[in-house]
Amino acid sequence: MPQEKVWHLKDEYSGQTTASKFKDLSQKLDGSDKLLVTTLDDIAWLLNLRGNDINFNPLFFSYLVFNNSKEALSADLFVDSLKVDAVSDYLKEQGVTVHPYESIRTFLKDMPTSSVTVDLANCSYALYDTLVQAGHKVDKSETNII
Repeated sequence: MPQEKVWHLKDEYSGQTTASKFKDLSQKLDGSDKLLVTTLDDIAWLLNLRGNDINFNPLFFSYLVFNNSKEALSADLFVDSLKVDAVSDYLKEQGVTVHPYESIRTFLKDMPTSSVTVDLANCSYALYDTLVQAGHKVDKSETNII
């Protein structure tokens, strides 16, 4: 797995803060507690982060669970922690908790039962099945909400 560092794309270049993107996303979730994001470009866009894991694409290998809580919008990012050392303070400020990349299935299995929206066109069967087997209510989206 590539080990190049992830960097923050400043708001002046991204056009919108991560906090405002979280707020917009929350309004689109229509009652779901969580959104499982598996598309690398959506994760990079949502967090205003960029990487070099794929040649000629500013992306990094990761998964994200967006938490649509009324108290505070937050996210759980699954990525190699060494890649995000330089942006760890930024991620904390945004309410993003970093987890090991490989722990996504265990996290989904162990999280409290909730309703989780997934984009069926981009979610692997393994992750979808993990949600179903764990007893989560899976809201299947036919379109990419992000």
